[in-house]
Amino acid sequence: MNKGLRDIAQADLSQLQSFSRIKMIAVDLDGTISGSAVLEVWENIIWLIKRLNYGRNKTGLIIATGRTLTGAKPAIRLLYHTRDLPIILYNGSVVINNNTYEVLYRKTIPNLVLTEIAALSDLFAVNVFAYYYVGKEKDLFDTLDRLEYVLGFGRDRSLATEFNQMPIIWEFDASYLVNAPSAILIDIRNIIPGDKERILERLAAMPEISVTSSGFAYIEIRPAGSNKAEALRFVADTLKLSAIDFAAIGDNDNDVEMLSWVGTGIAVSNGTDSAISAAKYVCSHNVASGVIEVLRLIKQSKRYHDE
Repeated sequence: MNKGLRDIAQADLSQLQSFSRIKMIAVDLDGTISGSAVLEVWENIIWLIKRLNYGRNKTGLIIATGRTLTGAKPAIRLLYHTRDLPIILYNGSVVINNNTYEVLYRKTIPNLVLTEIAALSDLFAVNVFAYYYVGKEKDLFDTLDRLEYVLGFGRDRSLATEFNQMPIIWEFDASYLVNAPSAILIDIRNIIPGDKERILERLAAMPEISVTSSGFAYIEIRPAGSNKAEALRFVADTLKLSAIDFAAIGDNDNDVEMLSWVGTGIAVSNGTDSAISAAKYVCSHNVASGVIEVLRLIKQSKRYHDE
């Protein structure tokens, strides 16, 4: 494990050379970039990304988040300076075009499985949220004129919006759904002790899904075989790149596959044990300051090896 990437003098020549060859950086949002609201930090990140887009040895940035498009849009507007790069959403089960928002890649959870998971809302007194990205396609929700939707199941229907600030559609019979969700969240913030383990045990018996986490508030459910690494593999194939051309920066369990797959996996200093174990490098700093640390190292190494 290599720690302390801030000072270029701490890295040997071979390490610098590998950083200079990075062509694309995949960056997680929650806990990694969005962990800081300090304007100066954001300005530094934006400036570094713009600088990395210049010169003969450019490096682009791809957001790889568990969030929805609605939740990621503020960061997308700030960070995307190359219009044709894709965006990875829903923990890797959806990839969209940044310019048109059209679906490039999508995996879904069967509605029969959603019905089983929705039933847990009554059994354990929790709210369940099912997420649909339909883009500009014809779908069951055409009259709502949105790109994505969230359905809510549970007894506590006082919430008008969820954490991405998306309006929740309550009282919808899942058995009538035509489209299938690409992600499901179970809100466990007010769960009874021991019930989280009971829910996870039931979910483990469903082969159509996989479970991950980016914090303590939700159990995050993806289609089986869906994660940020698989989405990034699709992006790499589309851009005619390989894993060695990518770096990834993350902090949590939902970043583990991505950090393992890329040539240069980097965890911020406050990452989970799983994220740090999967990463090749660990930053000296946490959240957005750790991202600045890595971007500076890449910029310096490219300048050094381009001379």
